Amino acid sequence: MISVSCRTLLALSMALCLVSPAASAGTLDQVLKAIQQTVSGTPSLDNLPRLRQSAEAGNAEAQYLLYEAYRGMKRLDAPPWVSNDRLVSRAEAERGLRAAADQGHAKAIPALAVGLLYGGGMRQDPRAALGWLDRIEPDGNGDAAAELAYLKALALTRAADISEQERLRAIDLADQAIAGGRPIAIGAKAYAVAAKDPVAARKLLEESLDDNPHAASLLARLLLVGAGGPADRARAQDLFETATSGPARAELGRQHLDGGIMPRMPRRAIALMAEYAAVDPETRQQLARLLATYRVKLKNEGDLHFRMLEDADLDLPGAALSVLELHRVHREGFRSEKAWFDLIPRYSASDPEIAVLNVGRLARFAVFSDGRSKTLFEKQIRELIPRLEAQPVPGIFAVHADLLQRGVVFPQDSERAVELLERGAELGDAAAMVALADALESGDGVAKDRKRAIDLFRRAATAGSFEARRKLVRRFRFLSRDNGVAPAEGITNKIAMYGDGMETLGAASMGGFFAGVQMSGLKPAEILAPFYDGFRISPAAAEDDMLVPLIKNTPDWIWKATETVLVHEKYWQGKPAGHMGPEARDAFRRFIADAGPYSYQ
Repeated sequence: MISVSCRTLLALSMALCLVSPAASAGTLDQVLKAIQQTVSGTPSLDNLPRLRQSAEAGNAEAQYLLYEAYRGMKRLDAPPWVSNDRLVSRAEAERGLRAAADQGHAKAIPALAVGLLYGGGMRQDPRAALGWLDRIEPDGNGDAAAELAYLKALALTRAADISEQERLRAIDLADQAIAGGRPIAIGAKAYAVAAKDPVAARKLLEESLDDNPHAASLLARLLLVGAGGPADRARAQDLFETATSGPARAELGRQHLDGGIMPRMPRRAIALMAEYAAVDPETRQQLARLLATYRVKLKNEGDLHFRMLEDADLDLPGAALSVLELHRVHREGFRSEKAWFDLIPRYSASDPEIAVLNVGRLARFAVFSDGRSKTLFEKQIRELIPRLEAQPVPGIFAVHADLLQRGVVFPQDSERAVELLERGAELGDAAAMVALADALESGDGVAKDRKRAIDLFRRAATAGSFEARRKLVRRFRFLSRDNGVAPAEGITNKIAMYGDGMETLGAASMGGFFAGVQMSGLKPAEILAPFYDGFRISPAAAEDDMLVPLIKNTPDWIWKATETVLVHEKYWQGKPAGHMGPEARDAFRRFIADAGPYSYQ
């Protein structure tokens, strides 16, 4: 064993801030920096080439300092795989840290253990983390011993296929940590107990509610799925809402996202998940997929983006595609030209979806090139597309069709483009469905067919295309009853997308949308029912920050009728006038909540 001082373990214990109420967004860098500075102070890293030479010669301190250089130096916009005379790459830093730890370097061992446990710039490996933690021997300080016990218990419960002996050891370590002042260890203990006796785990958490702030969210998870006793969704909801730790807030966010025990609120879900996403790869990847659709501004975007790039560099499943998709949709705060041009060639051979993006990348090069370069790019495109279509990769047909429609690389041929879009739509590609619907509306390469176009938009929307939903909304007209778009697709989606943050509010958005409603011939109930369904899909639209401006930009009669409904259904006792004051808005939210979730298909 290697003896580690109390100050070192207390610095290491800051890692627990990542999953505690005091957590700040993206603090893993700060944790490791604190470990390094506490143990060694700030070293001189002025001559990186010489440092590399020392590390290659086997100097453990130099190997460790390469890791510290990666974590401490400002990279500006350089991705984690960039290495030069000023910057250390992620891979080089990890190699250095591991080499230093292998030589028993006292500062490298705790840093490597934390990295393996939480996934800080390296793949998570709880069992390997435990091996390094077992090499650490605290100097007798109680706080440090409790911290080490907790980390070991956490590593054991995160490891796959633990033995009965290891399960019992995790319980014993968690008890030591709790007794030493680390109440967060209740989670590791409950997990280890539940592996054999869920009833006992639930009882443990029930008994710990009053004196352990971490028990509530853990118990909520058991109540939600009915583990160790009857399910109790209402109580689980109450417990989740009181939770403040990073993992608990992320789980609460998922509940808002799924529309499970919490109202469906994607924007709130993203905000709740963002903090823990900075330190948890799984949450980070889920968040990346959401951010490609929902334009939610986050405080820690720079840190999140760099962590996502690290995940891609680590070859974590789906990580590269998520990063590239954020860039493709021009997601502010998550764009990187360097990553775009580096990652696509790196992964296009192994990931068909990234290969499709590569075709678009090469086409961009071809458009802005000339001479031999242009010829080379076009040759690569002509070789790639047939291979991808032969597999077949659904997304390639829409990309090929777009090139034909624009006359890029291939001669302009709208009819052939439509044939390709038909093929992509048959394979279930939503982008191909939307593009084919656009062609059917405009008559580009095919006879106009508005009815089929609407059907294709509808299919794409059902497949998850927000663009298709938006187009259905924009094609709905109150004065055109024969346009093929039903009120549920027009009115319901308009409100739901507004609540999800997908539609902006203003005279042209809401006021213009409802123009002509009174001359449409629709009965009030035919309008109000899909109107309310939109709130059921996205309850966020009923929150004051969104509901108040919505009230101001929609016809007064809708709100007078709504107040009448609230009175009739005994949710409100005021006089209907269409003002929708605070009490009426509270009543409206209860009315929507009691109606239950609604899913438009």
